[in-house]
This record gives sequence, structure tokens and C-alpha cells, in this order.
Amino acid sequence: MARDGLNVTINDGVLTINAERKEEKKDEKDGRLIRQERYYGKFVRSLRLGSDIDEARIDARYEDGVLHLTLPKTAEIKPRKVDIKIS
Repeated sequence: MARDGLNVTINDGVLTINAERKEEKKDEKDGRLIRQERYYGKFVRSLRLGSDIDEARIDARYEDGVLHLTLPKTAEIKPRKVDIKIS
């Protein structure tokens, strides 16, 4: 899969990965077409992200034909103790 065929988007908490591949091969001998093959494939995956994912820090890398997605979590909000004063 070529890098320009990949598209990663986030919309309303849903991460969507689209990919499309188009390839054509021709075998010619003495200027005559012997064989011609066409490959076409489309791929779509959607994942609902949890509320604990920090969408602003999502990172995508593509290397050696592998798409790497990093989805960091937000810092946990810890409950705080409130002292109640009795007068």
C-alpha cells in the first residue's frame, strides 16, 4: 500500500482509516501486449474512541508499509477532598 493511498481522519470521536490501491501491470514482447492485469482494492475501518483519548495528541506514522497510530490517554481526573467546616 502506498502512503498517498492512506487517509486517517477523526470526526466526533470516531477514528476512520481509508485506503485505496490501484495497480496495473503489463507484459509486452516485441511491442505486442501479452498480458495485462489490474488490481484495485478499497479498505475502510472506523473505530469509536473512548472519552479518555486525547484527540489533539494523536500521532500517525507510516514506515516500511506499516501504519503506526499512537492514541495517548488524557490525564486522569482524580477526585479531590473538600474539607467541610462546621460553625
